[in-house]
Amino acid sequence: MWAIIVTLNSPVMHKSLLSLRYWLLPFFVYVALYDYDILPLIKKYIWIPSIFLFLDDIVLFIYWHSNGASPLIKTHLYQLGYYLMGDIFYKVYTSTVIICILIFIWFYIEKSIYKTSLIILNLISGILSYDRMFIISLLIVILSYIFLEKLKFSLKKMILFLFITSITISVITLFLILIGMDLHINDRLGIYSYWLPKVLVSPIIGVGVGKNCLQTFFLTHYPPSAQLLAEHSALQWTSHNFFLDLLLTQGIVGLVIYLLALYKITYTSFQYAIYNNIKYKFVTFYIIIGIFSKFLVDNSMDDRPILVFWFFIICSYLINKNKLNNG
Repeated sequence: MWAIIVTLNSPVMHKSLLSLRYWLLPFFVYVALYDYDILPLIKKYIWIPSIFLFLDDIVLFIYWHSNGASPLIKTHLYQLGYYLMGDIFYKVYTSTVIICILIFIWFYIEKSIYKTSLIILNLISGILSYDRMFIISLLIVILSYIFLEKLKFSLKKMILFLFITSITISVITLFLILIGMDLHINDRLGIYSYWLPKVLVSPIIGVGVGKNCLQTFFLTHYPPSAQLLAEHSALQWTSHNFFLDLLLTQGIVGLVIYLLALYKITYTSFQYAIYNNIKYKFVTFYIIIGIFSKFLVDNSMDDRPILVFWFFIICSYLINKNKLNNG
């Protein structure tokens, strides 16, 4: 509802309307799947996206390591990736989907050669994607699983876990910088130096739904300097942080509503799992932190990818709600 209000008040309404359709479609996905036993299909056919993502990430790996190749060869590589994945052929998207698939495989498929093979295939695929946040986000999910499922941590201990995780990520980041790995820290700071002050332009209601509104409104009315754009060309697409993008596009109200919705979905899914005596109660939580930890340093939660990511969230929620997982 808030996204509709934002769109009606948007100075770039035509762009907001285009993005709004994708923000509303997850509700229809929920309705369509509500009484459908989706778990057997997930178990049977999850190998299909695994194969396509693996092929796509092989192409991505070659593409990112073909610096000495001719422009024609690189163009052909990109065209091959486009053929495999369409216009969502980029590492941030594929590596995030792989995390979601790995979570589903781990919790919803019984121990077998099939399960082991899929896990290995997707792990290799994630590494080939050449996305640095893939390992960090996967580590966050694994640590969450250990704390919640194995160590049976309470809420207070979970808060401590989140604090320890933050410190661990900071130490890992510092270590990677010290050994010479380029983590684009300066690039991110340069991007934030442009976007953070723009929060004050429309802090309550934002400027319109979706990343297209960022590009159309802010870059037109508040163009970055030529020097800043030359040093940080990626800033013209997004702030590279989903929550900052959400704050810019839908204001503080939209950000708070979104965070509350994620909390409500996670908590309700957990309650349904307890009521239905389902073995794995936190899958929705793992999916959410897997997705949104990745998007702390980027943002693919826009347009068609919204449907893909919310599909995983909705399926895990409905499996708990409808007791489709009797494991």
